[in-house]
Amino acid sequence: MDNFNWKNSKAHLLLLSKFIRAQEPKYFYNQDYWAKVLNESPENTINRFINENMLSSVDLNTLVSYKYKVTELKNLLKQHSLGVSGNKDELVQRLIDADKEGIEKLTSLETWDGEHSSN
Repeated sequence: MDNFNWKNSKAHLLLLSKFIRAQEPKYFYNQDYWAKVLNESPENTINRFINENMLSSVDLNTLVSYKYKVTELKNLLKQHSLGVSGNKDELVQRLIDADKEGIEKLTSLETWDGEHSSN
């Protein structure tokens, strides 16, 4: 696939479109299906998207803010015996400051080999 132009592939464009609204792979991912229509592994395709700056990672604060509503953040804060006052950004930062590793684990995405996060 040295001269392969993925930008002309409907399957590649469809897969890329799944990330436009920050969908997690677990909501659309079926490795066998995508490998067949892409004619390559989905992991290679997504790595290509990342290498060509079509996709990028977000920082933990942005991910937590996107993934959780204020009420959910407050519930998580209560579980950590932390205050629940403030705006959403403050709640997110308080939660990350208290348990960054736990929040990273909570927000981790499904891995490519089909394993699921604890989320």
